Amino acid sequence: MNEKTEYQYRENQSRSGCADLFPSDLPPGNKFTDGSLAAYSLARFQFKYVNKISILVLLIRMLPPFAAVIPIFLIMKHLELLDTRLGLIIAHTTFNLPFVVWMMREFILSLPLEIEEAGMMDGLTRLQAFYKLLLPLLKSSLVAVSIFCVIFSWSEFRLAFLLTQTEAKTMPVAIAELSWQQASVAGTAIIIPIFLFAICVQKYLIRGLTFGAIKN
Repeated sequence: MNEKTEYQYRENQSRSGCADLFPSDLPPGNKFTDGSLAAYSLARFQFKYVNKISILVLLIRMLPPFAAVIPIFLIMKHLELLDTRLGLIIAHTTFNLPFVVWMMREFILSLPLEIEEAGMMDGLTRLQAFYKLLLPLLKSSLVAVSIFCVIFSWSEFRLAFLLTQTEAKTMPVAIAELSWQQASVAGTAIIIPIFLFAICVQKYLIRGLTFGAIKN
């Protein structure tokens, strides 16, 4: 590998690493803002077809990403979002958001309704009761769900391979272009950030996964 080729390789790897941070970091933010509110609506409001909508959300998450890559590719091409971080973030959010909605709905259902009613009797609106009373109780659950979303976005290959070329290429796509020796080293290296992240939030993960398992 000559000097010019090595420089281009390092530049592409650095760009890939930065691009990989965006789809794994930004989507959880907007997913939890929108997903938590949607989950709260499905858990607390009784309206027509609420159960069918909940099942539809779950079915969307069960859809394999590979089954939707062609429609997503055509949409991104029409919107001129191919090989952009925004396009990749939208694609990942499409599959992670239903997971957030379904999981958070189950966590919210495990909380007693009296908590919100007591807050609203003290003058809080329903939205204020959600943010000030329920969200602090759901902190562990949010962390647990975020871990799964980050892992999916960090290691996802098919969507990134189809939607990116150079500018928004993620680490899994860049690793696929390496030799076996380089891919082994790089594959081990990209596990480290997720491994450290999981260690730091391990107590929240266990608490979040067991949240609501036992009810009084």
